[in-house]
Amino acid sequence: MIPRALKAKYELYNLSTDPREQSNLATLLPDRVQSMARALQRLDEANKALRRKLRATLEIHTLELTEEEKRRLQALGYIQ
Repeated sequence: MIPRALKAKYELYNLSTDPREQSNLATLLPDRVQSMARALQRLDEANKALRRKLRATLEIHTLELTEEEKRRLQALGYIQ
């Protein structure tokens, strides 16, 4: 199932029989589309909640590099 970002329309394909996605089954299987849309919404909400929780517990650590480490990273082109 492919959600359309700017529309409320979905596309649904049977990739085993239609690998080139030529026949949109969404209008033929509206119950399946609605079920999948609800599952996608729940997954999105759970993902957002998890990201909020992780951000709240995230600790930022800084690491000071030795001159030798800086030289090596410069030689590799990672820093200037």
